[in-house]
Amino acid sequence: MGKKGLTRGGGPATARKEKAISGSPLYDPATGLPGRELFEDRLRRALARADRSRYLVALLCVDLAGPPDWLDRRAAERLEAYLRATDTVARYRSQGFSVIQTDLNHFDNAAFLAQKLLSALDRPDEAYIGIALYPDDDRAADGLIVKAEQAAALARAEGQRYRFHTAAVTAAARARVDLGRDLHQALPRKELVLHFQPKVDLVRRAIVGVEALLRWRHPVRGMVPPEEFLHIAEETELIVPIGEWALRRACVEGRSFVAAGDLPLRIAVNVAAEQLARPGFAAVVTGILDETGLDPRRLELEISERTIMEDTPAAGDALEELHRFGVEVAVDDFGTGYSSLSHLKLFPVDRLKIDKSFVAGLPDKRDDAAIVKGVIGLGHGLDLGVVAEGVDSKPQLDFLREAGCDQVQGYYYSLPLPAAEFGRLLERWVSCA
Repeated sequence: MGKKGLTRGGGPATARKEKAISGSPLYDPATGLPGRELFEDRLRRALARADRSRYLVALLCVDLAGPPDWLDRRAAERLEAYLRATDTVARYRSQGFSVIQTDLNHFDNAAFLAQKLLSALDRPDEAYIGIALYPDDDRAADGLIVKAEQAAALARAEGQRYRFHTAAVTAAARARVDLGRDLHQALPRKELVLHFQPKVDLVRRAIVGVEALLRWRHPVRGMVPPEEFLHIAEETELIVPIGEWALRRACVEGRSFVAAGDLPLRIAVNVAAEQLARPGFAAVVTGILDETGLDPRRLELEISERTIMEDTPAAGDALEELHRFGVEVAVDDFGTGYSSLSHLKLFPVDRLKIDKSFVAGLPDKRDDAAIVKGVIGLGHGLDLGVVAEGVDSKPQLDFLREAGCDQVQGYYYSLPLPAAEFGRLLERWVSCA
């Protein structure tokens, strides 16, 4: 989580301080932070949203052992610098802060944030952080607060800088933090590789695209799948250099795939919100296209639903510029988040990808079947193509073809393959066409 906090001029922090100065009971006068009443209201809202979005919420109790002058406006602003606009830091307790961290993909997101908050304090050796997770530790706001405070007390008693409420989660989080340290060496040691999975057009029954999927060949753990390390890359801010490497490598391999079979393939590459938010992202992409010689019309950027909802001006401007250049845009894992159609219309989207969690229930689960049909109808109603991920069986394929889905990818046709093996797969498809 980068320094995307609430302290931008004229934003929520300014409004909060104005209210605190005016004597509003919702804000703490010493720090300008939300007080108990506002904090509890935001926590309840965060938990309600988590129920709808499937993400976790972490409550971090920052217990300060230092003197009262720690609890000043400067300390509050230093903590805020590590939070996103959807997070909250509050003066909830007399001797510390409480932080609501929303929309977590994994519990170790909270461990990385705890480390950053400790680094923001003048004397981190006199601070202890307890962490409770929703819904794992408690489903009630009051219970979650108690669990976080208990975890902070245990951290102090055990001499740990931070601790989750559950000892097993603490150990697992520390192991993930260690993995993050290894990840810093993955690029220079050339441990990252790309595998490629075909996308098949259901009408033409031909390979029309390929998704580049990142893998990490760890020297001890072997091949590490992306779901185990990509969110670590996001938390440690490694996602930008790793994402740029993956894009460049995908364009190089993509050009060779297109040339070898004289095929109109489109090469899909996942792009993180942190990459899109960086100034100059469009220039980075066009520079890589020039460098590798890949036709811009052969590149597709896959972005998440969450990226759409964040709707940062830099991301929208970058995608608009690239779209004019010929690059296409797909929304990945569609249906798992909480995007609204109003946001969907703001981005230059060409394609929706139905998440594999819905495809897995086809054709028997009625709810999944209804969702899949609904996404296909929505996509076509907006003149967008629709791709289904995770298609592993003939019954799933038949259902999707009957429902009018445009493209599929999954184990039914091929596992993700190293570049050389994918090239041979293309040759077999071309020879059988």
